[in-house]
Amino acid sequence: EGHRLYYAVTLDSHRRREHYQVDLAALMMPGVEGARPAAPVPRLLHVEHDEKGLLFAVEPQLSPDRRTLLFVLRHLGWDHLFALDLATGWMRQLTDGACEDTGHAHDLPRWSPDGRQILFASNRSDLGHRHLWVVDAARGGLRQLTHEHGTAVQGVWSPDGEQIVCLFCGPRDAADLWLMGAGGEHPRRLTRSL
Repeated sequence: EGHRLYYAVTLDSHRRREHYQVDLAALMMPGVEGARPAAPVPRLLHVEHDEKGLLFAVEPQLSPDRRTLLFVLRHLGWDHLFALDLATGWMRQLTDGACEDTGHAHDLPRWSPDGRQILFASNRSDLGHRHLWVVDAARGGLRQLTHEHGTAVQGVWSPDGEQIVCLFCGPRDAADLWLMGAGGEHPRRLTRSL
């Protein structure tokens, strides 16, 4: 975001992950000539722990208003979305259930441009496939956007929030880019794989 750095440290043979924030503004402030600024002090935001091991880390996503950090965290054996209020430190679970609310290793949940919704891939309606979903960031209501037989991942909002592009792979088709309305309406293929 410019003056804050977010990072994670994985410890204990991938069974513990600590998430930190560092305010870099102190490094940018003019000081006494020749004096070195003090090193910024990291602020511990959250600690993940799983005795079976944490497989991968999904990069936290900062909300458009820069007040909330969105995490994908393992809870009761499943990966779900959590929102951390950066001012208060309050962590709120947005999704739950016996499902994975992630696509694949590099598939990030995405804030809508207005910050009111979060787009993510999940297998909550079919454990064998991923579909795109949105969750209301304030109230937590879920809505499934894709219903076609296959897998939809890597959803990205258009800058105006009116459309979504994603990667979709059907049972007999290679992965292609698809475009749809923000509510999942009028999906259409943009590319044709060979």
